[in-house]
Amino acid sequence: MITGMGPGITVTELLTATIDGPFLVNGYVFVGTDGSVVISDAIVESSPPQPAGAQVHVEGVDLVERPVDEGSVNSEIPFWSLTEQPVQLVGDLIEGVLVGNPTAPA
Repeated sequence: MITGMGPGITVTELLTATIDGPFLVNGYVFVGTDGSVVISDAIVESSPPQPAGAQVHVEGVDLVERPVDEGSVNSEIPFWSLTEQPVQLVGDLIEGVLVGNPTAPA
């Protein structure tokens, strides 16, 4: 998955879109202890922070260039890292999952 430039849309707008992608989605990225990735519209400033608002699972994301902050593993909270600032991801919504689009323009 690559990043894009522009205003983008929220996760809520992604989930209610009536057109085909690819989409440029704004949100906070959380990486689970199991390796799963979620992008959400908001972040709950709890300890540790958690995704809030509309959320969608992400596949095909490359987090190498993302400002992901690692946290401590908490058995009650399944997320161990996140982006503290919103990021933009490009992908298609396929069966409720944002799937990276490697051919989308950067």
